Amino acid sequence: MKECKARRISIHKFDGELKSFTGMSKLRSFLVFNKSLKTLPSGSKMLRVLNLEDAPIDKLPDELFKLFNLRYLNLRGTLLKKLPNSIGRLLNLQTLDIGGTQIESLPHGIGKLQNLRHLIMYRYTGNWNEFRYSIGMQAPLNIGQLKNLQTLCYFEAKVDLIRQFRSMTQLTSIGIGSVKEADETECVCMQECLFVDMSSPPYVQGKSSVEVEPSRKLPSG
Repeated sequence: MKECKARRISIHKFDGELKSFTGMSKLRSFLVFNKSLKTLPSGSKMLRVLNLEDAPIDKLPDELFKLFNLRYLNLRGTLLKKLPNSIGRLLNLQTLDIGGTQIESLPHGIGKLQNLRHLIMYRYTGNWNEFRYSIGMQAPLNIGQLKNLQTLCYFEAKVDLIRQFRSMTQLTSIGIGSVKEADETECVCMQECLFVDMSSPPYVQGKSSVEVEPSRKLPSG
């Protein structure tokens, strides 16, 4: 692919290797399904939507962290084992989906994403040939700085982290995995403010978990 003035490109079936793209200054949405990607379209600084779902990549292109206008980033089902701290550069990001990856914990840089509204994160454990279940990821305490966050699922339960929800008044959906007995008091407190579905969330099986769908906002203070 050479010079192109397209605003949206979606690649579903392509037997070749995606190497380079040029002349993409007008590109706003770039969607790649089930294909490896070594580089992003050059000159695509205005890109707002990037979908790499199920792409067999274990490292993100360096160019990604220069996409300062990016609003939506879908990395679900990729082979990523780590999310770089430089994710904090994407200050305009509103949706980040890293579900179904091999990432175990979020970097501290996640706390810089003040415009983030939806954060979907879970990882699989087990073998493809056997029964698998998904569990939450570890989140840093500074995730409580994301005051515009509306969706947060699934993270591993920690008392100090759960307590921060009271200051995150925009939250409308919360998913908590690996709930231990020590966390039950905080979860009960959440039940007093929210409608809590104690059944297994859609992505979590075989572990104690809590999924929260609020009937009203969390009280502050």
